[in-house]
Amino acid sequence: MSERDAGARGRLLRLAATAAAERSRLELTTRIAGNDLTLYRAGLREGRDWFGLFGRDLLITALLLGEWEFARDALRFVSATLGNRFDPRTGEEPGRGLHEFNDVQMRGLSTRYNASEVSLLFLVVAAKHLGEAEDDGLVREISGGLTRATDYLLRHFEDGLFREDPAACGATRYALRATYWKDSRLPGREDPFYPVTYTLVQAQAVAALRAAARLAEHLPEAPASRATLIAASSRSTPITLRASPSSLAHSAKAPV
Repeated sequence: MSERDAGARGRLLRLAATAAAERSRLELTTRIAGNDLTLYRAGLREGRDWFGLFGRDLLITALLLGEWEFARDALRFVSATLGNRFDPRTGEEPGRGLHEFNDVQMRGLSTRYNASEVSLLFLVVAAKHLGEAEDDGLVREISGGLTRATDYLLRHFEDGLFREDPAACGATRYALRATYWKDSRLPGREDPFYPVTYTLVQAQAVAALRAAARLAEHLPEAPASRATLIAASSRSTPITLRASPSSLAHSAKAPV
């Protein structure tokens, strides 16, 4: 190994050690639905909690790390906190994944279920776990949550597009102005024109349909047959952006 390569390797090892130490500071053990779960908070500020538990962040972390002990706990957490009812104040719907565990009050509403894609990521991570673990024990354990998440996914599909709309929970808007990873205002808009399809979420929805098709045979009460789910994913429509790609959204009522 050359001196230059050895130096680069040393720097990478030091970065890895620093990252591991910082990651340990984010670790949190909590009891949810009778399970002791080891999870990661979304962020610290000056060494103190700043962002807590977010369904989206936990599932994306599970995909990136590929550590299945953590993935199992993330899946159990999301399954246990899926919505059970329609609530216009929080954005809750049956089968809709949690945005943040410790919600924030904004614009007279709660951010608790202000995430359109958590249920979709839940299905994707569960299918990946099933494929890599070659054991459907966890999938059977959380089968009720997976069934409800699939129901939610199918409820929001129309003409091949995944539609996000606060009307689904009985509201006219959410606390957050966008309900995917960019949970802030879209360019030039106070709120989107609903119903809206976010480009990233559309891709996640197609992946979630394929994941649900793989999971269906392992679920005792699957909401749709494997063939139906595969057909739905094949009919899903790519989005042609009508404005700046930074907007990453398509409205059924007007172009963004």
